[in-house]
This record gives sequence, structure tokens and C-alpha cells, in this order.
Amino acid sequence: LVSEGVYVHTPDRYFYYGASKSGMGYDEQQYSLPRWEDLSVSRAGMYDDLYERTPTMGWMFVPLVEYHGGGAAATFLSDDREAFEWAFAQYLTSGVMACFRGPVL
Repeated sequence: LVSEGVYVHTPDRYFYYGASKSGMGYDEQQYSLPRWEDLSVSRAGMYDDLYERTPTMGWMFVPLVEYHGGGAAATFLSDDREAFEWAFAQYLTSGVMACFRGPVL
């Protein structure tokens, strides 16, 4: 698939079947945590997963809208611009792809 210019983000490690990236530190309930707790858990997940693979082999969610609860305190598309900038910088500087989940950026 990569030779055709198609890159697939999968929840599991199917690299031999055409997947390009797999989730890192993926825990659906994590996205219901308040923003700063989510960032801390994500950072710890990256730290652990980067022992097994290179940063470009993984991706993590940044919930712009409510995902599994948590309300406005758990979303990054809110008045807390500092948390959004921190999330953006955390993923960009680590080399891990951030998948921004929501209707707008």
C-alpha cells in the first residue's frame, strides 16, 4: 500500500498487511480525562511505547470534541488555548502523529 501512496492508521500492529502506523498508549477511557491529565497519560504512553518502535510508527488521539464523556473539560477545542498548544507541541516534537478527532481544527 505504501508503494501506492496509501498510508493506513490502524488500532493494531498489522505492518505486514499494509498498515503504516499503529496506536500508541491507546486507551479509550483516557480521552474522558481532563485535558492536562490526558496529556500526562499520553506522554507516559509515548515514553513506554518508544522503547518498542520508532516515533513515526505510531499515532495518538487529540479529542477536539467530546469522545467518551468528560464534557468540555476533556476536549481540546475550548477556551484553554495553552492546553491545545501544549498537545500540539508534545506530539510534534516527539515525532508521534497526532490524529485530531473532531469536525474542525
